[in-house]
Amino acid sequence: VLSPTPPYTEGSPYGDPYWNKAMVLLTDGTNTEPTTSTYHQSDYTAFNYLVRNNLLGSGVTHNTANAEAELDRRTALVCANAKAAGIRVYSILLMENSSRAVNLMQGCATSPDLYFNSPSAAELQGVFNAIATDLSNLRVSK
Repeated sequence: VLSPTPPYTEGSPYGDPYWNKAMVLLTDGTNTEPTTSTYHQSDYTAFNYLVRNNLLGSGVTHNTANAEAELDRRTALVCANAKAAGIRVYSILLMENSSRAVNLMQGCATSPDLYFNSPSAAELQGVFNAIATDLSNLRVSK
């Protein structure tokens, strides 16, 4: 638990010198909005249907490009907020090489060496071993 606030109050306070907070963000691709040619303009997602305007602000054209750009913006915001709270963010891009996904995930990582471009599922174990080693080194150095 990263946050000390409800609903899970078990997390240590931000800035606690006895704890290192870390988050691993793993994705296998770009943020997408599955579209359809029906009235709803999309499949049902966490934001309801695209036509319901739960994802995009007023005055924004409801289309796939704008929806995906907003999803990218929100992902980047989550990463920025986590880093601002002192959470060490590791990002892993699994079997994807689009520049959009690479740029987003590189930006999410706390530092360039915490971004992992894992081209295969077989290499994923090595990535998690590297993260575990890094976290272990943080613990020992403090």
